[in-house]
Amino acid sequence: LLIEELMSGNAKFWCFFLAPPSVNIVAVKAIWNWADKHNISKHDIPREKDALLNLKHLSFINLEYIGEKRFTSLPKEVGNLKKLTFLQLGDIVNEEMVLNCLTELPIEICELPELAYLHLQRNDLYELPAWIGNLTKLKELKLGGNFLTSLPKEIGKLEKLEVLTIWQNDLEEIPKEISFLKNLRGLDLSSNKLTKLPNEITNFLIPSL
Repeated sequence: LLIEELMSGNAKFWCFFLAPPSVNIVAVKAIWNWADKHNISKHDIPREKDALLNLKHLSFINLEYIGEKRFTSLPKEVGNLKKLTFLQLGDIVNEEMVLNCLTELPIEICELPELAYLHLQRNDLYELPAWIGNLTKLKELKLGGNFLTSLPKEIGKLEKLEVLTIWQNDLEEIPKEISFLKNLRGLDLSSNKLTKLPNEITNFLIPSL
């Protein structure tokens, strides 16, 4: 509530204004509404403001409720969870099972400055956005079991990346910029449509074999 003192001639009067809600409150309520809509438990999404905004580990995978919690999009307000280091939106159960049905990622994910682990296996992703290169603290990026046909060259900006799995997609080529990932220790490109690798990547991989 905002209170403002105004003068009109010799008369003094007060005006009362409702202050707009803080961005955090609006974002938190949007995330809670989304969680309620998708029957996501209070254990996964805390229904207490400070607990949610201080969350470091967030997983939308609950094997007891497969089929009930599938969703095709995330609330853009997830970008307000600034302390998040681990975001799991997919996993491996078996080759036939799809845990979620994400078709795209909200750009707000690139506003998570501490994100180090992003798991997106077994979704319906056809494209990896170029802004993925903004997640410079990423150590693990798991994309297996989607429908990706290409990767953005910006993936080469993920200098801290240690694990990159892209098995069982529709990749026909991969960008040479992957050779910039000097900390990479695990790379899985199996079950794609690749016929050759760029020379830069071949030379990059040989010393680690």
